[in-house]
Amino acid sequence: MTADGLWVADHYDWIRPAFPKQTWNFLAIGVLLVLIAHFIIRLHETNGVRAENHGLKTDNRQYFNKLWEKRERVGNQLCVIVLILLGCSFLVDILFMVFIAKLLVLLGIVGIAFVYMAHDDHMPEHEYPYGKSTRIRRILKWLDYRKHPFSISFFLYLFIVIAILLQKPLDYELDLQSNGSSRYATDVPFDMYALAGFLFACTFLYIFHHCDFFGIRPKKQSDDKLLFIHFAEMMICGIIFFIFIFLLFEALLQE
Repeated sequence: MTADGLWVADHYDWIRPAFPKQTWNFLAIGVLLVLIAHFIIRLHETNGVRAENHGLKTDNRQYFNKLWEKRERVGNQLCVIVLILLGCSFLVDILFMVFIAKLLVLLGIVGIAFVYMAHDDHMPEHEYPYGKSTRIRRILKWLDYRKHPFSISFFLYLFIVIAILLQKPLDYELDLQSNGSSRYATDVPFDMYALAGFLFACTFLYIFHHCDFFGIRPKKQSDDKLLFIHFAEMMICGIIFFIFIFLLFEALLQE
């Protein structure tokens, strides 16, 4: 699903008159796989399969704990590598540099999210992680990505991809600001890579909370990790949402 959405955003200006039907099929298959995986996990938990005590089994989380402790040194080294890659790609071609930048944003968010969600932060559980207001707590419990994989970034990602796919059949022209002179210091294809990174971050939170993933044993994820994702989503997804809504209304008014 993620790869399909990124392909749609990147090839928007190249596909005429409409995207192939396979694009819709891949998107539907991706959503269906998410639903099936969530159903299987819930079914296993209902049958009491999930357990956090794994006895003598090695937990690969220990390696990510060590990596998290060295995050500043590793981060500085990666920043140097990123600057070198961007500099070399700029010498080749400006469009190639933009592609490399988008790819690095995606890989950066995915990598940081993976290590952050995999490491054991040893944070105490809060008695009222959502505040003491009953109404707010009920609303935010629906946004607890430890219980389900359906995040704000998931629905926003789907919304943008579907809007792009429908604009050719419904005869409206979206300006994705991908011509190099964006009014918003970014463009929709670049935003999609950032959204894809958030999709992976929310997925990692859900997986590490429920599943044994490549030797990383399931463990209750802390409230602080969840609240951090909510804060990041409000910042990044909020900006992307309002920019795209403005572009969509602009396209509909010009129809």
